Amino acid sequence: MMSFLSVFGQKELDTIPFKSNSIYFGEMIISYSSGAVKGFSGGFSFNYQRKNNLFTFRFLETSRIYEADYFLVFFPYNVFSKSLKEYSFLIGKRYIKNEFAYHFSGGISKVNFKETQDDILVSNDDYIGFPLEIGINWFNPQKERFKIFGFIPVGKLTSFGASSGIKLYANIAKKSSVGLGLTIGLGNYKNYGK
Repeated sequence: MMSFLSVFGQKELDTIPFKSNSIYFGEMIISYSSGAVKGFSGGFSFNYQRKNNLFTFRFLETSRIYEADYFLVFFPYNVFSKSLKEYSFLIGKRYIKNEFAYHFSGGISKVNFKETQDDILVSNDDYIGFPLEIGINWFNPQKERFKIFGFIPVGKLTSFGASSGIKLYANIAKKSSVGLGLTIGLGNYKNYGK
């Protein structure tokens, strides 16, 4: 009886559960935008991937001074400026190939368009928009020790690392925009296994 129970009480070594890391990362973007406001843009995004489904929260801002008079070169007055802020939630697909990944997403956004003249608000309007995004980014193909300033390794092998990439984006709204930019980021970019 004892030998019968011990046979069924053994656990196979082959069935040890596989533990994988989650895929999540944050990115900063520097880009040029055209549309309701033309100029340099900056922003960030937070991303989470489940299977090949990508969920993204994105913030972008484009600001530009169109007219200004200057006192002693550095002190502008009589300034006319425009800014466009976008808060977006996107859902899309992301595909990973060794050390790079590409994605495409679409979603919904709130767009804030603001015009000021000498710190006086001329207009401040909110719109609903439909953001689109296509991007590619490169990252470490295998686990590595995290590197401070890119060259001082610390800690154990980790799936947490840095990336760089290119992103093409648009937002279709009453005040639309389109842009192309460079991204840098930190996070877990792929499932590295054990």
